[in-house]
Amino acid sequence: MVYDGLLVLALWLITLLTMVLANGGEAVFGALVQSVLLLEAFLFFAWFWLRAGQTAGMRAWRLRLVSNDGRRITLNQATVRFFAAMISLGALGLGYWWALFDPERRTWPDLWSGSRIVYRARELRHPHYATRRRPQNPASQHAAIGSATASGASRP
Repeated sequence: MVYDGLLVLALWLITLLTMVLANGGEAVFGALVQSVLLLEAFLFFAWFWLRAGQTAGMRAWRLRLVSNDGRRITLNQATVRFFAAMISLGALGLGYWWALFDPERRTWPDLWSGSRIVYRARELRHPHYATRRRPQNPASQHAAIGSATASGASRP
């Protein structure tokens, strides 16, 4: 969540800088600016959740967001989850502390949106290496070659 918060903050800074420059260097404020920033944060999370099931921060911790049936979440679920997260944070984090008491460790955003966070075990980048046998001792390889040539067989 911290990683994603930093990314959203960077997006907000770029957006605000653009707005200030478009306003002739004067400060920008008001409901319109706040709405643009809220929409930008929602689009950031919804795009990542819908496209890959995980944000950059979730990917770093090998977490994935799925629907309760194991499929990708829908736009409706992403919307409910985003606003449930805001309510959870607004309630001094109570919506996230809820996971300590829920038997399935679900938070308010999980419960309200019909989704859950799952941990993905580390995947091997090269499955070939997982099934490869350990190389033989070089001395035993030379002994096998030497015995083959001594018996009249040609070298490989």
